[in-house]
Amino acid sequence: VGTMASPDAASDSPVECLKQARAAARVNPDAIEDFIYGGHDSAARRREITAAILSDGDFGGEDRIFMNHTERYVNSARMAASYHLKIEELDLASKREHQWAYEAVNEVLPTDVHQAMFIPALEYQTSAEQREKWLADAKSFRILGAYVQTELGHGSNVRALETTATFEPRTQEFVIHTPRLSSTKWWPGGLGKTATHCVLHARLILPGQGDMGV
Repeated sequence: VGTMASPDAASDSPVECLKQARAAARVNPDAIEDFIYGGHDSAARRREITAAILSDGDFGGEDRIFMNHTERYVNSARMAASYHLKIEELDLASKREHQWAYEAVNEVLPTDVHQAMFIPALEYQTSAEQREKWLADAKSFRILGAYVQTELGHGSNVRALETTATFEPRTQEFVIHTPRLSSTKWWPGGLGKTATHCVLHARLILPGQGDMGV
């Protein structure tokens, strides 16, 4: 019967083994970081932004695992407000710098859908007149938007959406209607708690012309 070496020796501990392996490695982690983030200057800028976020008392430190749903939402909303103010303070110009700051926050924020889906929808799916009316307010967070596409019965099958938007010429308004259970808007990110506005996907109904599609 063979025998096993005693695990009591400090050199046999997992921590020590990791230290030894890292010390013996011929990989330069700084060079890898520079490669991943597009050069030495970009990597240094990322470290600078990360340090600014982590050193700010408004981020981190909470034991989020033990928060209930309401506490987690309120805490992330507080962090979202602090995050957007911090972005202005740091004068982050590029989307890449914004992403680095967001990664350092390490929390899902109630404004994520607003930035990732609502603002791009306004930028790329609206007329010049609509952009002039809504885009500045969205980018300055004077309004907060949700992206309302998915329905309970249709997932991401946009052609099958059932919610209707019927144009009323007299009032110059759209009447929104979900005619059956399957047309219930489902997973409308941010709509129930955070958003003041939304981009709604629906079938356009025009008087005298009927269903014009989504």
